[in-house]
Amino acid sequence: MKRRTFLITLGGFAAAAALAVAYFVIAFPGTVPWFPVGLREVTEVGPAEEKFQLFADDRIQDKNPVFDPELADRRHLGPADNPWQLNASAAVISLDIKDLRPDVDARILALRPDFKSAAASLYGVLPSVNAVGAKAKQVDDGAITALHEALAAGTLGPDLDLPGLAAGLLAKARPGGPAAAWLWAGLKTAGRPPSGAEPPGAAAVLAEFEKDSFRSHPLGAYRWSPELEQTWRALAFWMRLFPAGDPAAAELAALLDAHQPLGRRYENILDLLAKTAKPPRRATLRRAGRPDLGAADAYFIAPFDSKETVFFEAAFPQGFPAGDLMTELIKAVREGRVSLEPDSASGWSDLGAYALETLLLPSKGREEAKLLLMKKYKERLAQAFAASLTKHREAQILMGGASMVGSAGDPETPPEVRLSPPLRVEPNPTYFLRMSRSYSFIRDVLARHAPAALELHGWKEGGRRTDRLGDELAAMSRLLYGLYLLSCEDIGLRPEPRPDWAPDAVASETAAVAWLAGWSTDPDLGVDTRVCVPIGTDLGAKETRHWGTFGVRGAKLAGSYARAPGWRANPPDSPAGAPPDARLLEWHDFPPDKLDEADWLILVDEFGEFSTEPDRYFTREEFRAVLDREGSKDAALRALAR
Repeated sequence: MKRRTFLITLGGFAAAAALAVAYFVIAFPGTVPWFPVGLREVTEVGPAEEKFQLFADDRIQDKNPVFDPELADRRHLGPADNPWQLNASAAVISLDIKDLRPDVDARILALRPDFKSAAASLYGVLPSVNAVGAKAKQVDDGAITALHEALAAGTLGPDLDLPGLAAGLLAKARPGGPAAAWLWAGLKTAGRPPSGAEPPGAAAVLAEFEKDSFRSHPLGAYRWSPELEQTWRALAFWMRLFPAGDPAAAELAALLDAHQPLGRRYENILDLLAKTAKPPRRATLRRAGRPDLGAADAYFIAPFDSKETVFFEAAFPQGFPAGDLMTELIKAVREGRVSLEPDSASGWSDLGAYALETLLLPSKGREEAKLLLMKKYKERLAQAFAASLTKHREAQILMGGASMVGSAGDPETPPEVRLSPPLRVEPNPTYFLRMSRSYSFIRDVLARHAPAALELHGWKEGGRRTDRLGDELAAMSRLLYGLYLLSCEDIGLRPEPRPDWAPDAVASETAAVAWLAGWSTDPDLGVDTRVCVPIGTDLGAKETRHWGTFGVRGAKLAGSYARAPGWRANPPDSPAGAPPDARLLEWHDFPPDKLDEADWLILVDEFGEFSTEPDRYFTREEFRAVLDREGSKDAALRALAR
């Protein structure tokens, strides 16, 4: 007997860093094709230093940024009557992670459920990529659930009315036929039971749906309210795989072909889903009218494939590897076997996942020549990738300054200070830029194809978010673009002009500066960030694999100049005014012996992978209860595996 496996398809993120992120995608185990696997045994997840031995220190000789005399840091250092400023365009900043000892640094290493409480327990915390991603995660969860709710309820307008489409097909279907039974059962599951008697076969369809422990039981943010639980069940039902030759599928396809208004409405719904994620690989009933209709499996609404799912299917056709799936994915991305770059058909979900690329491949970012990354810092970025991708998929589970003295009249006398990089946020400008574009993209998609969605209010646990969805998406794009601009300035990188996309730089910087001033008290960072998501089931090995984020802890980031920045006294725009001697405006190298290292604490997510018996899924509440009870990641991993 062949052993078979399935991978749970959850869409392209972020991100999702993430949303992913993110984002407007749902998929279920029952909708994924089966393929042979062999027997595999999963070893226990080990410490991070054992999992990510894929990196080496960068070499300073490979870093050669060009000096740009016009690229001055706008921040003035020193006293008002004798200011000076930096030009870091030819500087290189080294980033490393320092070792922490459990007996000495227990407060830093302690796992906490959210970023706000973690930040409150520490001091000197620099906003991390993870913290920015945690903010984005709440916006993504709220947006995705609200969009799904509106689609399932038919409130996005007549062209995107999913229950209206089903009711229209039911009115045209052959009475007593299999298509009528399936449509009637779907409308009842969606809370829109048709009038009239229950057709023959509908009870069996309903019973089959209820037996599916994944599709019929809401997970993730869909447990926030009865309305969202109903949304999950409704969309789960419509994501049905019809096997080759299924008479209901044949009749549905014929109806969509024969009745053009219904066919156009069906295509509009599929098109919107594709623009918010990507077109699925798997066939849908859009094949209506083709001679091979019924000759292959087809979906009513097909799941969307993430790039990692496609990779897992191709790389492990005989079953899961003994080690972590996440480690295999990271290796594949770094070796070029998996590309996260979006294509012309990609949507919001792929763009969110693409933002995570430079966490694994810093050479893909324009800041690569500006940053000298040490091995341990690269391992930290790999952990950030793992946690961000986990959150991205879970969202898609249903688819510096110093005091200075010096003489302004002597440009050869540098300031008597110890200089370290003046970072305001963990430097990853490409991540911020790509994330900003992803939010701008999805807002534009909704404005063109579902303008009513911009008036929705996203969900949060306990109710609705305050701002309209259109305003929230625009605000996230501004914030992230502002972080991109500030991060560029921190490391001395000229922002990349984009003729096809030009956000308001002033408004974006203003938003970023305001957020950085109080980021640790942002209510979105006070939300429990611990989630887990099933990745796939190996029926031969009798296991289901899960990725999880086990809490937030501190890490010590060390930053220093590996190549010195330039400096000059009395900047032209300083209160003291431009000096009359033009020689005083020349840039000079900062003495290497006066360069210093700065240490920051950053907050990071703790990632883990574990396996359970087949068809074991965890709600957020169940997963978090295990973590709270066990008290440590290692103990929680053992308990979850049981």
